[in-house]
This record gives sequence, structure tokens and C-alpha cells, in this order.
Amino acid sequence: MSQLEINDKLIEKKRFLNHRDIHDIVIGEDTNIIEDWAFAGCRNLRRVTLKNRNIVIGKDVFLNCKNLKEIVVENNISLKRLLVYAFTVFDNTELRKLSLTGQNSYMEMFDKTLMNFLRQDDLEGFSPFLAGGEEDYEEEGNCPEYYQTKRRMKKSEIITERMLVEGVYPVADKDREYYITYLQTTNETYELLISEEDLFYERFLLYDSLGLISFIRIQKLLNQMPESMVEARALLLRKKNSCNVNEDVFTLYDL
Repeated sequence: MSQLEINDKLIEKKRFLNHRDIHDIVIGEDTNIIEDWAFAGCRNLRRVTLKNRNIVIGKDVFLNCKNLKEIVVENNISLKRLLVYAFTVFDNTELRKLSLTGQNSYMEMFDKTLMNFLRQDDLEGFSPFLAGGEEDYEEEGNCPEYYQTKRRMKKSEIITERMLVEGVYPVADKDREYYITYLQTTNETYELLISEEDLFYERFLLYDSLGLISFIRIQKLLNQMPESMVEARALLLRKKNSCNVNEDVFTLYDL
């Protein structure tokens, strides 16, 4: 069941709960309602296409769909990755009203919600697994430090995707300044850059245009980047050579 096409008027609560063999879902124009947790736990789900912009979407429909990358709304291709956060990260029912997508008011609401998310503590929502009445931190994902790192990376990821559509949906100056400062001062931003090879090129070009890619940063990225990312390494080396910087200046740095 790699691809699933649905045209039912109603998708019932928990109907596809924890289905691991669904990768791509197309929900047709005849579907008016998706009830709570309908696709929750579909861990291999990567893409959802919604053809009815007036569809009513319930609570936590895509909860724990950890590999979901795109929610495509007809005639709004540019929002496809931003919409994932409206359904999986932000608890804001207004952002799930697809009829509003593409309007200036929608993006203003998105930016306000994003700003609130950025200002939350990085341990917000952390609840360790309890074993025998004690906190069990043996698993990496259960460690507060790991949780904080992942949360900062998620914040950088959402900012990055927001800035990638800035040309279509402008960002207010004060928000733009905050976003850029966050990206620039958060180490997880650069971990994000090398975490997904298929997104490296467009993210790199964005960061470079924002002045986030220095000669030293290129060196660090080259040291951290897997050898398998051949095209990404070639791009970094071309950028490094174009800097025209004397490398001897940086011999005191531990790169």
C-alpha cells in the first residue's frame, strides 16, 4: 500500500492508525472531514495531497508521522513543507484551515505562531520515560540534552522553510531579523544543513544569501559532512576557493 487514494466523504477517527506501509496519500475533492488521529503513527508517510481546500481536519491527524515531508494543497505548491508544521508541530486550529492558505493573513498567523514556538523553552513538552518509578535516560531519545538538540534543530528547520518562501510570502522586518539571528547563533542550524542531502543545495544557497556561510564555517562543515555527500562537498569546496582567503590566518583555529 505504498500509495493510498481516498475519496470517502468522511475519514473516521483512527482509521489508519499506526499503518506503517503507507508512503503517499491522495485525499480527493469528495472528502469533507478527516477525524482525529486518522493517520497518527504512520511513520513511513512522506507526502499528503489534499484536493479539497474546505476540508475539516481534526486533532492530531498526523501525530507521530515522523517522516512526513510535504502536505500539498492544490494551487499552493510553495507552502507544501510549511504546512507540515501547521499539522504536526503547531497547536493552532486556524492554521489547519486550508481555505486560508496563500493569504497574507495566513502567513501573518503562521509567523506569529512560529515566534511563540521559538520563544518556548527547549525542554518544553519533554516527558522522560518512567521505569520502576525512576527516570530512565538510557535511551538517547529519552535524554533531555538530546531532546533540546532536536527541538533547536526543529526550530531552525521551520525558520529555514519559512525563509525559503519569503519571495512569495514576505516576512515582516522584525521577524526576519529574529529568524536570521536564531539561525546564525544556533549550532543545530548547521547540523540541519548536512542532515538531508536532497535539501542541502537550496538550504545552502539560502544561508549563503543571508551571510551565514563564512570560510571557517565551510571548513567545519567539510569536517562534519559524510564522505557520501559528494555533490554537497564539491559545492562547499567551490565556495571555499571563491573566498580568496589565506588559510594560514586560520591555523590557530581547531577546525
